[in-house]
Amino acid sequence: MIFKKLRTRVVAHIIWIISISTAVTYYFDYRLHTKTIHSHIEDDAKEITSIIESSIASFMGIENPGLFKEVLSELVKLHHIRRVSLLDTTGRVLLSAQPDTLFSRTRVNNVNEFDFTEDGVYIYSELNREFAEIMLFKRLANNKSCQECHDAQHKILGISLVETKSNISFREQKSSFIILFGITLAAIILLSMATHVLFDRSVDKPIQILKTAMDEMKQENFSFRIKQPAKDELGSLAKGMNEMGKKLQEARKQLLESHKSKLVQAESIAKVGELAAGMAHEIKNPISGIVFAANSILRETKDDDNRKEIFEEIVRQANRVEQNLEALLTIARESRFERFPTDLKPMIERILLFIQQQQGTKRIKTVSIFDDHLPEILVDNKQIEQVLMNLVINSIQSMKDKGQLTVIVRFVAEKQRMKIQISDTGKGIPESIKEKIFDPFFTTKEKGVGLGLFLCKEIISRHKGRLYFESENGKGTTFTIELPVGSIDEI
Repeated sequence: MIFKKLRTRVVAHIIWIISISTAVTYYFDYRLHTKTIHSHIEDDAKEITSIIESSIASFMGIENPGLFKEVLSELVKLHHIRRVSLLDTTGRVLLSAQPDTLFSRTRVNNVNEFDFTEDGVYIYSELNREFAEIMLFKRLANNKSCQECHDAQHKILGISLVETKSNISFREQKSSFIILFGITLAAIILLSMATHVLFDRSVDKPIQILKTAMDEMKQENFSFRIKQPAKDELGSLAKGMNEMGKKLQEARKQLLESHKSKLVQAESIAKVGELAAGMAHEIKNPISGIVFAANSILRETKDDDNRKEIFEEIVRQANRVEQNLEALLTIARESRFERFPTDLKPMIERILLFIQQQQGTKRIKTVSIFDDHLPEILVDNKQIEQVLMNLVINSIQSMKDKGQLTVIVRFVAEKQRMKIQISDTGKGIPESIKEKIFDPFFTTKEKGVGLGLFLCKEIISRHKGRLYFESENGKGTTFTIELPVGSIDEI
């Protein structure tokens, strides 16, 4: 749980980085120290070997091996020098500053198997955590100056051996390690404390302020502002929060004003609708009487009577007024509806069967495609049937007497919506009137009122659905209905 806090994670990362850095530094320092000592004692061995070669040439020439032995004893006293010896060609000690090693053999393998360089040097080295050791073997060649006492057939007279050793164990570096560990621990503590203080002032406090601002906005207190934001990244975020709060406050104000305006408008429209419905009902009866009377007079008027055209125009205009009044009454009736669980498949099949029995549709092919196991939807089945019938009739009329009508019903599970597509192969909708076809009283039909698609749009909207179309001039039109599938509460 403790590592869920950002501050704790930052401090933990600092400790981890310092610890790893210290361990890596100590490791490479130890390796460098070891290699330096190894190189140093190897140089010492080479230098002592050179001294031995010079001493052999000097002291053996005057036949004073005792003096040479004293030289070896002095060399052993030097730092890092562990042993100096002269060996025969088999590796047996012939002369040494340590009497107890005379006539013994070296602890390494047979010297005859050594891979000597062209200079006659072989270096045996051993390096571990406890010590670094060098054993430098150097062949002593039978030079001309030596052939006065030695047979010239022997090319190698013997081998010089210089052993150097230096302790580099962990114990030798214990004090430096303790110091390094103490410095690291002190750095971790100081940096952790400094990070804690800086984090509290520079990060934790601004984050708490931001969290407070977010909580206030969750409570829809969009007037809350962060005072004096810093100039860093968190300050920029605070300024952004202030700006967002300001915009949300303005948006809510505009939304409330818009809702209030729409509510007043809706109430006004409702009152006007009630008034219009009442007036339409009161006017419809006298208009029906006028139409009946005009038709009666028209039937009694002879063809050569000049008034016949006047009576025909009266009948035509009266019928138009009657149709508009009927549309107004329809709008008033459509404002109230009830939802019931409805299966769309039998409804659409019934509509298509009705259309196929009408005159002028014999050459129009109807195709229906339904998803398997379509769910029922909550709709006012009479109004939805009216919408579907209206769209199907429009499609049939756009194809005149030949074409194909296709109805596809799909259930979109991920969106929980029913999708109904009604397509025709008619003449399509011209680009110039696409934006107007859902407007009330807009029509391209000679006897149409222009409320069919408007009412379809209104009905689908009241069902929380969508009605839209795609059309290509000369190739046909597809109207699409999307309706939600769910309970009344969900809708």
